[in-house]
Amino acid sequence: MKHIKLFEAKLHRSNTYKQKAKTIEYIDSLKQKWAEADEMSYVTFDEFFNKFPFDFRTPFDPNSDISSCGISCPENTYLIGIHYQTSDLVGTPEYFKKDTNWIKRNSFLFIAVNTHGFSGGSCFNEDGEGAEEYYTGNSIKKVDFLKFLKQWVTEILHPYPNINSIDSIIEIINKSDSIKSGSYTNYEYYGNSDTYDCYYITLYDLWWILSQNDCL
Repeated sequence: MKHIKLFEAKLHRSNTYKQKAKTIEYIDSLKQKWAEADEMSYVTFDEFFNKFPFDFRTPFDPNSDISSCGISCPENTYLIGIHYQTSDLVGTPEYFKKDTNWIKRNSFLFIAVNTHGFSGGSCFNEDGEGAEEYYTGNSIKKVDFLKFLKQWVTEILHPYPNINSIDSIIEIINKSDSIKSGSYTNYEYYGNSDTYDCYYITLYDLWWILSQNDCL
């Protein structure tokens, strides 16, 4: 039994070292990829990021179905000097939670719509639960995100807002695989919850498309 335990301990250490080596290898390859992308672009990602219009606020139509929109930061991260919400739409690996370069590249523009949930639960319900009711909300489509994104791209490319080129770049983004979809749920007390569907694009993917299409 003692020999088995020693073998298991050695095997665990071996697997841990292998996993750590793979993680280091992955981080190094990712940083190399970022460096090569910068070399291929007239404007580096950091230059793009430093000039990004973080203060821009998308005109919000109170009559629309959109619940929230703007720019967000990956979960459990905080970027000094830039104040906006964190979100679990883009999860953050443990080894990147303090990596500013990774956080910058994975910050993202998004829109979200409340699609469904449960409401009505309260402390007055028997046993404090069981009275919440399912509700359906609004829906969201990719075209809604593209309309939102067009306003940001127009602001980013200011003061050269050629509407034809902007429409063209939005179409290129639309045909790429850079726009992602996801969902998240806000849980409250007594069984109440709100679920949101979202579309988003990371700043890195947006920069890459803009830079490779001579927009920057």
